[in-house]
Amino acid sequence: MDVAALTDTLTDTERLLWDAFPAGTPVDLTSLPDEHRRVRGEVISALLRGALLESPPGAAGAVATVDLRGATVTGQVHLAFAQVPHPLLLTDCELEQSPDFYWARADFIRLHNCRMPGFAASNVQVEKHLQLTGSTFDGEIKLSGARISGGLLLDGVTMKTLTGHRIVTGGDLILDGAKACGLVSFYMASVGGNFSLDEAVLRRPGQLVLEASSMTVAGGCFARRGRFDGEVTLRYTRVQGAVTLSGSTLEHPDGVALRVDRTDIEGGLWLLGPARVTGRLSMVSARIGRILVINDAVLHNPGAVALDATGTQVQGAVDANGLQAEGTVKLCDVNVTGPVRFQDARLSNPDGVALNADGVRAGSIMDCCEGFTADGHLTFGGAVIGGGLCFNRGTITSLRGRRLETPELTLLWTAAPAGLVDLSFARVGVLRDDPQTWPARVRLDGLAYEALEPIVDIRKRLRLLERDVDGYRPQPYEQLAATSRRLGHDDEARSVLMAKQRRRTAGAGWVARWWGRLQDITVGYGYRPLRAAGWLALALTIGSIAFGLHPPDRLDPASTKPFEPVTYTLDVLLPLVELGQQDAFEPRESGYRLLMYALMATGWILATTVAAGIARSVRRD
Repeated sequence: MDVAALTDTLTDTERLLWDAFPAGTPVDLTSLPDEHRRVRGEVISALLRGALLESPPGAAGAVATVDLRGATVTGQVHLAFAQVPHPLLLTDCELEQSPDFYWARADFIRLHNCRMPGFAASNVQVEKHLQLTGSTFDGEIKLSGARISGGLLLDGVTMKTLTGHRIVTGGDLILDGAKACGLVSFYMASVGGNFSLDEAVLRRPGQLVLEASSMTVAGGCFARRGRFDGEVTLRYTRVQGAVTLSGSTLEHPDGVALRVDRTDIEGGLWLLGPARVTGRLSMVSARIGRILVINDAVLHNPGAVALDATGTQVQGAVDANGLQAEGTVKLCDVNVTGPVRFQDARLSNPDGVALNADGVRAGSIMDCCEGFTADGHLTFGGAVIGGGLCFNRGTITSLRGRRLETPELTLLWTAAPAGLVDLSFARVGVLRDDPQTWPARVRLDGLAYEALEPIVDIRKRLRLLERDVDGYRPQPYEQLAATSRRLGHDDEARSVLMAKQRRRTAGAGWVARWWGRLQDITVGYGYRPLRAAGWLALALTIGSIAFGLHPPDRLDPASTKPFEPVTYTLDVLLPLVELGQQDAFEPRESGYRLLMYALMATGWILATTVAAGIARSVRRD
């Protein structure tokens, strides 16, 4: 560097800066005419490279600094591969060319409220902060591989694109209020503090707008009250604090608006209202500590998946109270150690699945109560919910809970669902319901429960079992009878088992139907054995009166055995029983002979049905 030649060409303005440099005195050119505010970039570069290292120092404690305000910098500030031991402070300046700090080693850089075509600083090393706050960049900011001991401060910048792959900062990475119309990328960056985009506006419709994948953030990640038009992705990123997008708007119709797949967020994910996501919110296989909060958020992706959290682990609660979602909320195989709350949530996906919770594991209650509304199917296939599943005062279209396991299931809907409720092979401790609000179509085969609340008229329970879309299934009746028996209601249990037999025989052939009907009338399929005694007493009375009034003829005229009408009738009625009357007497008139045969048939029928009923009654447990 020919310092002498450069000093010979200094303008008055540049001389002012040259003389102020050793003491770090600010040079303010804002009050000068435009023609006197021009400073060559090579003059700034020469000072920062150490052109005056042997010049007299400034006052005690002063730091040699380029501190310039209101200048128009012509040419380029070219410091590629340079050692830059002095701070650079430019405020309200306009740079005609992009500064070049490629592979430079710098002390402190601040370009505040400046305007320039771009900023080239890939692989730069900055000992303190790199601050570009409030500046406007007409082109690209290149920071890939930069290592900054302090913070990277980009709050309020306006730019087209920013490439910051593999950036390492010891402090915060701040883009609060930043504006961009192209891709902003921090792929594989490492941030020693917070990563903040509060009130940022990034627009790249239909494309990736913020690439923050594979990052490591020692603090939190904040994007509150921002607007992001395009995909925002934080895949494989690890955040030790919280990720907060409360009040932000993210738009990527027909695509993924926010992707946090396989991201590790130790401080929780917060998407509080009035946050709005148009497109898919994807957090597949993420690990979220403390809490997942989407209270009062609006997710809009009609006819598609609005939220996909498949395989995500939440070490705390899921709070979705007041959530409004158009499209499927997918919680398949989610593992939550705490509660899952959907109070006052409104989920809409007509003719599709509104909430898919198949395989979900919740350590506490899953609360879909108090204003919860779902226009679409709810699925809980294979879900295990440790604290209970509640639909108290909720409104749903249909429920599929095949193989659901929970200690408490509350189905006290505000109105009967219009579609199917399928609880086949579910395992429930306490089932709280109102038979009046069950739908017209149910599937209950294999449903097991320990108790029912409230205790209602057993006839209402039986009417519910008759609605099963699969027709007659024995298990629901056996389950209801076993529950009644545990409560000490043996008579109700027998009524249930009789109803089971009626439905079983109703679908059989005419012989089985006739035989079943006969068993029902006579002995209640063995569960009402006193009916047989009644029929026997009636037959005995009829026979005794009839044969008492018209005694049968004696078969042996020489016999002196007296005729006893009651004993004779019993001898005719009871098969395999010999009382000596039937062998000694026999009616000859056709009407009384028919009565005798009718009593014999009645006896055999009663004996057979009683035997069959007793055998079934013995086997019923």
